[in-house]
Amino acid sequence: MDEHGYNLGNRRDKVVNLLSGLTARRMTALAQGCQDCLYLLTKTADQATEEDRLTLLRSKGGYLLGSPQLNELLLALEEGIMRCVAAEDIHSNLIFSIMDNITWEPEKKVGCLQHETDITKGVIKFYVIMRLHFIANNKNKDILSRKKAKSLKKKAHCQ
Repeated sequence: MDEHGYNLGNRRDKVVNLLSGLTARRMTALAQGCQDCLYLLTKTADQATEEDRLTLLRSKGGYLLGSPQLNELLLALEEGIMRCVAAEDIHSNLIFSIMDNITWEPEKKVGCLQHETDITKGVIKFYVIMRLHFIANNKNKDILSRKKAKSLKKKAHCQ
């Protein structure tokens, strides 16, 4: 628990749940109209759980609700990403380190038997790239704020 009493694991699960809605939206194109795939990628609003509240509040109609199978896959990806980012500095080959660090479990596929390979590959590619984009943006913001603080400190000493 952190100083505000929030459980970090629970917060991570909620964020992954939110991102699963975005991922589900993007993967519906790979489902090629297959109703079985859509059923296995998403859930309906009447199937929503307490964890889906954030997605429903944030979506404004743009996100879908990710299925439990999709959430399981994304949680496994997130664990691999976070393990790698915690162990290494951000560098140009980080995506390869992440892919090496992801523990693949064949039962974590999503989609029908005909499309599961393509959809699962698409989910992995989309999610890893999206997370790397977020990580790089945060790192760049951090670098810029440190530079700005250093510049302000330097200006303060000159006066």
